[in-house]
Amino acid sequence: MINLARDLVSMAVSMGAQYAEGRVVDQSQQAINGTDGAAGVSEFTTCGFGIRVLVDGQWGFASDNLSQQQPSQTVGKAISLARAMPRRTRTVRLAEKPPVQATYETPCEQDPFTMPVAEKVEMVHAIMQAMAGASDKVSKTQAKLDFRREISQLVTSEGTEIGQTITLTGAGLAVTVSDRGQVFRRTYPYSHTDFGSGGFELVRALKPVEAAAAMVHEAIELLDAPPCSDLVSTVILDPTLVGMVLHETMGHPIEMDRALGDESDNFGPSFLQVHHLGEFQYASELVNMVADATRPKAVATYGYDHEGVKAQSIPIIKDGVFSNYLMSRECATELELPSNGTARASSWNRIPMVRITNLSLVPGQSTRDQLISETDDGLYIETFKGGDIDDKRLTFSFMGERGWQIRGGKIVGLVKNPVIYGEAPIFWRNCSGIAGPGEDRVVGISSCGKGLPWQFIPTGQGGPPARFEQVKVGGGIG
Repeated sequence: MINLARDLVSMAVSMGAQYAEGRVVDQSQQAINGTDGAAGVSEFTTCGFGIRVLVDGQWGFASDNLSQQQPSQTVGKAISLARAMPRRTRTVRLAEKPPVQATYETPCEQDPFTMPVAEKVEMVHAIMQAMAGASDKVSKTQAKLDFRREISQLVTSEGTEIGQTITLTGAGLAVTVSDRGQVFRRTYPYSHTDFGSGGFELVRALKPVEAAAAMVHEAIELLDAPPCSDLVSTVILDPTLVGMVLHETMGHPIEMDRALGDESDNFGPSFLQVHHLGEFQYASELVNMVADATRPKAVATYGYDHEGVKAQSIPIIKDGVFSNYLMSRECATELELPSNGTARASSWNRIPMVRITNLSLVPGQSTRDQLISETDDGLYIETFKGGDIDDKRLTFSFMGERGWQIRGGKIVGLVKNPVIYGEAPIFWRNCSGIAGPGEDRVVGISSCGKGLPWQFIPTGQGGPPARFEQVKVGGGIG
């Protein structure tokens, strides 16, 4: 792999590139999907290379799979595309970075790709059997295990050579129950398959077989639970909801290429503009947020980004104030700053672009139970189910699977499908309490979308439970 990457860069420089980066990537995936007692195994591999060049301040990119016998043609295509770019587009500059020679490999206690497939299939069957056997009201069972590995080699004309092996493991389950015309679907750990970086030990830590029967009983409770009433209330969100609200209302707005307008015709721009940096009171003074690509076991953890910049923990919100964008080497020049290592590509046939890493709310000094006991009238909402947000990432709605009514500091009743509505800065400025490190949890998704052509990439998001005042809530359907 490294020799091909070196050859790509050498050819690009000889053809006139002022800068070149070659990436060779081998990706594998194995998924075990189970539905209603039947389980199937699917496997996927893809191998290829991409070459990105700068010629007279303009990007060119081309790629091909590893069956290509004449990579010089692919390099020539990248050079030609750069020279064909219209001069009216902005000239590309790259933030300085020293060359790096390094390797990185995801720590795995138990490599999922060397485990017997039968053992993984057996677990999926055990999960479904536990759900099906818990009640005759169960109408559908689903379970999934998902394992992904990317082996890559990056070489640049500046002298960087980085080899990485990233292993991701995901698991999720869902049960549908029905009775007297009522239907409810309950998920675990939440409505997405939960991914992390690591091996099969991540599945074991979730204890999915043990969780299966409890899910059934929770779903049955929700069959007859009333919908949430429409009102303005104090709400406490669990980590899955904190994470998804954070992902949509902060993760995407802080991507600097989006703030510069590069996503305006696709997934939308950002309401956070450069003049807000260091000045804008995004949240209450209790709130601190970080984007941490070094967090152990989180899904968007790596050694170096796809431009060769070391992974970092980046303070995004400091005491409520917007303090940092996520930046590539190109974007960083707009602020005359170095890149903070957040440029990633989904595969060998895509260019690196600014992406969310592991975004989390920094723990406070409270606990979930204390947040509840301090709330006279409110709602505790858990298990992210779905959401919506406008194209500037400003106005939103998010639904949980279940909510608990709080009266006089105590849980008094169950509601289903509670929805919160708000405008991002107002919502976060009304944060009045954050639980501590012992309840901090980041969940992971495998397919956050961005770009044209689309790129789907893993991101992590979460934190401890948090409380918010004066939130509009209502009852959702689904």
